[in-house]
Amino acid sequence: MEYPLHVGTSRTKTYEDGILKKLSELHERSLEIPAYRERLKGKGLDRPLSSEEIEKYMLDLATTDGLYKSFNFNGLLFPEDNPKGFVKWLNSIMYEKIDPDKFDRKYSRLQELIDDLEEEGIYLATSSGTGGKLTFIPRDKDTVEKAKLSYSLHAKNVVLPDENLDEWYFIAAMPEKTVIYIANGGRWTAEELFPERYKFVMPDVDADTLRKKMGNYKTRVEKLFGPLIAPVLIEKLKKKTAEKLIEAFEEYEGKKVVLFCNGPQLYKILEIVEKKGYYPKFNGLIIATGGGNKGINVTDKEVEREFREYFGKHNDFKRADVYGMAEINSAFMSLQEPGDVEVNGIRNRYAPPWIYVRVVDPYTMKIKPRKGKQRGLLLVGDPLHTNVSPFFLVGDEVKVNFDPDEETGIITPRVDVLGRLGMDTRGGCSRELSLER
Repeated sequence: MEYPLHVGTSRTKTYEDGILKKLSELHERSLEIPAYRERLKGKGLDRPLSSEEIEKYMLDLATTDGLYKSFNFNGLLFPEDNPKGFVKWLNSIMYEKIDPDKFDRKYSRLQELIDDLEEEGIYLATSSGTGGKLTFIPRDKDTVEKAKLSYSLHAKNVVLPDENLDEWYFIAAMPEKTVIYIANGGRWTAEELFPERYKFVMPDVDADTLRKKMGNYKTRVEKLFGPLIAPVLIEKLKKKTAEKLIEAFEEYEGKKVVLFCNGPQLYKILEIVEKKGYYPKFNGLIIATGGGNKGINVTDKEVEREFREYFGKHNDFKRADVYGMAEINSAFMSLQEPGDVEVNGIRNRYAPPWIYVRVVDPYTMKIKPRKGKQRGLLLVGDPLHTNVSPFFLVGDEVKVNFDPDEETGIITPRVDVLGRLGMDTRGGCSRELSLER
């Protein structure tokens, strides 16, 4: 596989100059995005910028997740009720354009609208919705291909650097078909690294199911019965997932397995699996978690204890973690760590070598130096995100170590996620439930 931007692995030398040059090119291209151009007009930045200016003004260029939720501010709580207006909104935030008149029709379901957009070459990915609103990120086909490459290569280089992938199998306690971006990252990794050796054990989740899971009920019937039915459906989903998970464990028993999951969700599913008295034994096991807390009130300490009690019965397993969000085209991943990771969570999630990372002081809103250890808000420049603005300010507070890791030889920044700044982190992509340390 060819590496993005030809920068090589996380252990190769200098890559920043090439990334800044690419971000400069993408900024000029992004000026054709109406929302991006209009926002920068008042700052005098609606013009081509050099690599040095990109580095200097990156915070001014950055969008936040509010942009990708802003269709709600236009009276479009349910996009399928005003598909033409929704498409116009999409055209205002992305580079590629589609004809709104093609969507001048009625849709009964949001998923139908998303499927029709895909026919036009626009792929909508969403957040998992735990913050209460869906985040819609429009990607064109080229951007999706870049995301596939980014996820699979970074997973190979960081999580499985010295492994013969032909010996490994992949189980995802996530849906294979869904609009949720983090699950798509798992599917892309499975398809690229473990072809025909992977299983997804959670039922598919379409956009309408996700909307109702968030509590955004649309019809009178949904509003009346939704809150009553939801707990029953969730229990049914957990039981079905537990059954499929046991089937996958049985089929891959004795083999080397990567288990990709959301930690709190798997915690709840394992409660059901354990009652059946089945404990798998593998020839090698890596548990890779990601995707936030999903609104589940369980701590990292409880999740890790459950993993040790269940998987540790017959396995000396290792742990890894994926930290990403729908708004960027890449993810941060950690190395394999022993199964008894510290109860305060996995540290050192490495950035891919093809994105640019900075830290912003949340009180002064100034960019901090790109050296040593810095704490603040995460600011990302992602040159693989070509259909929307490549600059994104994340709402999570992080610690970033910019110094090369002498022990591993990895030179890319290491990110330690602390949580959603100033609010309950269950609405974000981070794993911690509070910022208390």
